[in-house]
Amino acid sequence: MTTAGSPAEMCRACAAPLPPESRFCIECGQPVVPAAVARCPVCGAAGPSGARFCVACGAALGGGRPAHIWRARRASPAPVVGVFLIGLGLLMLTHWWWPGLLVLAGAVSVAAAMVRGRARDARQLALWLFGLAALDQFGWWWPGLLLLAGLSALLAGSRLGMGRPARRGYHPS
Repeated sequence: MTTAGSPAEMCRACAAPLPPESRFCIECGQPVVPAAVARCPVCGAAGPSGARFCVACGAALGGGRPAHIWRARRASPAPVVGVFLIGLGLLMLTHWWWPGLLVLAGAVSVAAAMVRGRARDARQLALWLFGLAALDQFGWWWPGLLLLAGLSALLAGSRLGMGRPARRGYHPS
């Protein structure tokens, strides 16, 4: 049985189009060779031959675990815990509790975002938490908050791709 878009829709001998469910070519009379199918060893779903992973469950067609299980492993919290403990030790040594706790919260948040692979979020967190700590340390609250908000907007704009040409949509000529 053939369906629209399947590889057996054209004769392999003469390239003539074939009607659905044909067993012989209507132009040259050659038998229709059904498309090769690979069966998943985990769920039994049919997929195209040569596929490395199942289209239904993601299992490796040569056996093994589904591909999404390998990517789903959680990152170790060790770097985040290490940053927290080192920061807490430095706060105890220097007695710089405020805004030192804000700096520590920023460092831990940045480390957590980096461990999760979210570097852009880490930049935004670092800007606000270290920026607020600097504003408190130097007492520049009013002009400093405006600067932080402006820098944050610039970072968010670069994250959204502002300033780059659009890839899709209406383009007036």
